[in-house]
Amino acid sequence: WLWINKAVMDKIGGTEPKSFDDLIALLDKAKAAGVIPLALGGQNWQEATMFDSIVLSTGGPEFYRKAMNDLDEESLKSETMKKSFDNLAKIIQYVDPNFSGRDWNLATAM
Repeated sequence: WLWINKAVMDKIGGTEPKSFDDLIALLDKAKAAGVIPLALGGQNWQEATMFDSIVLSTGGPEFYRKAMNDLDEESLKSETMKKSFDNLAKIIQYVDPNFSGRDWNLATAM
């Protein structure tokens, strides 16, 4: 899931991201404009949902199925999975430092 704030998009001249790299560029643009780029609640289910999306966008549907549904050991130990974790580490840099333990509705209000 990804909700985009239209008012912020208009403010920064952003466009809907079509890839992970597009998302990072958009988050950079928001951060440069003084906006907290990514509102995240720090509950386990929210972080897991975000990671699911990252794995899917990094490796595609077939990789996701093998790694996350089938728990295929080769997929889980692959460079694609490593890149998924690297992408998670990248994206977490765009949340505010007080996200840990935040409820989803408070993050959504941000």
